[in-house]
Amino acid sequence: MDLDIERLAGKREDHFAIRFTGYMETPEEGMYTFRLRSDDAAKLLIDNQLVIDNDGSHSVQTQYGYTALGKGFHRVEFSILKIF
Repeated sequence: MDLDIERLAGKREDHFAIRFTGYMETPEEGMYTFRLRSDDAAKLLIDNQLVIDNDGSHSVQTQYGYTALGKGFHRVEFSILKIF
């Protein structure tokens, strides 16, 4: 899954927040790797568990998170807060 805010909404000014929720399907049980690249605060939760916390005011950073998931659908929540 690749979610690019600029591709979805075009160029945005500073001081905004976005939250996406939905479901993803994993084809089999296993360990999954997620990557979150953001400029300022961003978080990724899967099944209400924090997988990546890239919080705070900062330049563009990439964080990785790993979690074991069973086969099937999982709730995904992604939020970003552009501070400056």
